Amino acid sequence: MKKQMLTIAAFAALTLASCSKDDAPTPDPVKTPQEMIVGKWQTEFWAWDQNHNTQLEESEKEPADEENTYLLTFAADGKLTITYNEDGDPQQPTSITGSYQLINNNQQVAMHFISGGSGDDTMKILTLDASKLFLYNTIDEGTITTGQWHSLNKVN
Repeated sequence: MKKQMLTIAAFAALTLASCSKDDAPTPDPVKTPQEMIVGKWQTEFWAWDQNHNTQLEESEKEPADEENTYLLTFAADGKLTITYNEDGDPQQPTSITGSYQLINNNQQVAMHFISGGSGDDTMKILTLDASKLFLYNTIDEGTITTGQWHSLNKVN
């Protein structure tokens, strides 16, 4: 009889334990900037600071189109590929490969190119979320420094 009572008590405990009131869905974990940047990003527009006032103005924006767009692919292992249309010909894409790293407390992305281009480039990250990457960098043109913005949308 004791054995039957213990079996019934154990069954009741298991049944009650499996009936939890907390059946709310688990929220998605918050992604780090390194996790968010991984993937493919396509140019929405870019802009040159034509009047050198460091303010993005509508008249400076150049929207991307089929013949003039960039696709940046940031891989989880730190590899970077930039594909663009050479001479505006979408049938003849050109690729630049290299590596990237988020630096300065994830406020900048440093890129190092090893094929199809050369050198390094560091861009300030103005926005990085699940669907938008907005970058800014400066280009030294001798006696003048010009700013350049890049707005990209995630495509995967």
